[in-house]
Amino acid sequence: AEGVPVIRTMAGVFSTEEEWMSVYDLEATFAAMDKLVAYCEKYHIGLIMSLMWNYWNFYEMNGENPADCLGDPNAKGTQTMVSYVKAMVSRYKDSPAVFAWEVGNENLLHADLGDITTAQMVDYYEIFRDTVREIDPYRMIEAGDGCPRPYSYYPLS
Repeated sequence: AEGVPVIRTMAGVFSTEEEWMSVYDLEATFAAMDKLVAYCEKYHIGLIMSLMWNYWNFYEMNGENPADCLGDPNAKGTQTMVSYVKAMVSRYKDSPAVFAWEVGNENLLHADLGDITTAQMVDYYEIFRDTVREIDPYRMIEAGDGCPRPYSYYPLS
């Protein structure tokens, strides 16, 4: 309504297989993201950088079950997530195009339906928040969630 152009972009990947490439070939990831960020800077377009579209990718790529260790700061998946977030935020924190850092896409919708809990997701979000805040004390941080579905509050029968 105010005419501010903003793009919400997946600044990570969708699948576990692609996650390997992003984490272990950061230069290729940065080469692609650098082009997007430069374009947005040139044309005054804001970016909401969604860093982990799916919460489970970093756990699966480390051979962990997210249901067992989501939000555990000592889990390999959490440590890989923190490393990736630090790399991305450090690289783009000074860009005027970056408006916000986002965890992922509607991850909370998975909570309390059998495998993961809201409490685990909150722990995961807090680790993300604290990691971003260490590097970028100013920009908005958001979860990328909608409201939980009504049936997520009750056991399915």
